[in-house]
Amino acid sequence: MNDGQKYEYVFKGPQLNCSLLYFGLRFEDIFIPAHKILDLVFFFSFLSSLFSFYSYLCRGISKKRISHSSIFMGKFVRTLVITFDTPIRHQEIPLFRGAILKSLGNQADILYHNHMGEGSLRYSYPLIQYKQIRGQAAIVCVEEGVDIIGQFLTQAPETITLGEREATLTVTIAIPTRVLVQTWQTSFNYHLSRWLPLNSKNYLRYQSAEGLGERVALLEDILKGNLLSMLKGLDIHLEEQLKVCITNLSDSYPIYNKGVPLMAFNADFTCNLSIPNFVGIGKNASIGCGVVHQFAHPSNFFLLGGQDLEMQTIKQILKQNPDCEISDRNLTWDAALLSAYSKELEESSRFDRIYGIELNEDIAVPDNYYPIDHHNGQDNMPSSLEQVALILGVRLNRHQQLVAANDRGYIPAMQALSATEEEIAEIRHQDRAAQGVSEADEQLAEQSIAEHLIRHPRLLVVKALTSHFSAICDRLYPYQRLLIYTDNEWMYYGEGKAELSLMLAEDIQQGKVFHGGGDKGYIGCVKDAYDEAGIDKYVKDIICKYADQ
Repeated sequence: MNDGQKYEYVFKGPQLNCSLLYFGLRFEDIFIPAHKILDLVFFFSFLSSLFSFYSYLCRGISKKRISHSSIFMGKFVRTLVITFDTPIRHQEIPLFRGAILKSLGNQADILYHNHMGEGSLRYSYPLIQYKQIRGQAAIVCVEEGVDIIGQFLTQAPETITLGEREATLTVTIAIPTRVLVQTWQTSFNYHLSRWLPLNSKNYLRYQSAEGLGERVALLEDILKGNLLSMLKGLDIHLEEQLKVCITNLSDSYPIYNKGVPLMAFNADFTCNLSIPNFVGIGKNASIGCGVVHQFAHPSNFFLLGGQDLEMQTIKQILKQNPDCEISDRNLTWDAALLSAYSKELEESSRFDRIYGIELNEDIAVPDNYYPIDHHNGQDNMPSSLEQVALILGVRLNRHQQLVAANDRGYIPAMQALSATEEEIAEIRHQDRAAQGVSEADEQLAEQSIAEHLIRHPRLLVVKALTSHFSAICDRLYPYQRLLIYTDNEWMYYGEGKAELSLMLAEDIQQGKVFHGGGDKGYIGCVKDAYDEAGIDKYVKDIICKYADQ
């Protein structure tokens, strides 16, 4: 082939990334302790070396022509992104690094902290970086950092201390990659978060700049310098000019470093340099600042409905999928309206598909809107969690399967999966907690049963002292039929639910009544859909119909 020959690379569909995540292995699924992941990492690193070039093109190049002569210039850079199950705030990242160093003691390699002793520092590019990725603690290892991270993983503690709180430390995802870092004839889109571009000298230049255009030009020069500094630390020397263009810049905001406020920015930029995801550039790159990742509009946008264990589990799965964007208004069941997301729907054109999960459609929907639900006439559908997993191609683990069964068919559905009594009790406890059931509600549930339970031959009736009926329902299971009510809402469970849903079809159509869980599931009214007299009428009608049937 001639060096000048051109090839057209056209890649569509999911990213081919040689990682434990994309191969469908998650550590919480298979219970691999942290010190055992190295064997798998080395294996997948080998596969990654075979596919990394194709992977990078999948991520960034579509219908672009690239000169064959420039393809193999540059350097392959190894990275390993390790995410833990530890929720962490940005300001806790230095504490996270401190906890890692404490676990290693005096044996910590210099790459973990960049201190050379006697007060001197290693000023080269940090090869072990501590981050927050999608709300979770993470470590990004680069080149020699990939080799040395085993020192920590082989003795990783089960818990760490972050300030005044204890946190578990279990590896959830480890993604090894090799990226060909070089300049190209095309540009890539990146997002840069918590970037600290201004030292004392540049701060004065920034403040004295005339207008936004001059300020952006200054920041572009600084960004180019940050990237070149990273390349120098990785021993990469470019033969082509580095081209950088900031396309979107946030307002500045303060980040505090040892009590001193620093001016930070978020930015979108284009660059003709291929950059590994989640590496840091600029000041404090080792502790979560200047984080770069390739930017593209997600193809799927998910709007979350009323809070319960299923919705929390759906959110956890979506947060691990880079092709998804999430909006969560923390809605309650009785206020799970699509209109709560009116602002998000105004940007519907940004996405291929918008999914509303268990939201009542009280406003017009865009053409690319798709509902996900298994209530109100959709009882034959899988649970919302199972529908989301099917859309994403995700395999549910044992816990997630039980969560889906619980939401789809309550305790009988979990028993159909051979769930133990301990598993059922734990799922029900987690579900009540996700719904906002407090310890006071649990006590009120017991009091409601003790003082207001009426046992008819074929029906249990309870006037509740709490609006969280699940705490009562769980305590009375198993039952044939159960009616729980207050002065402003009622809920019926068990045999006869399907018949009631037909009788109340008009109320369901008007949005006053909802139902789910199959033929023996539940049906009830939206809170305050009827006045006290209306509630009393429904309660008496249900008692009359089912108490002795």
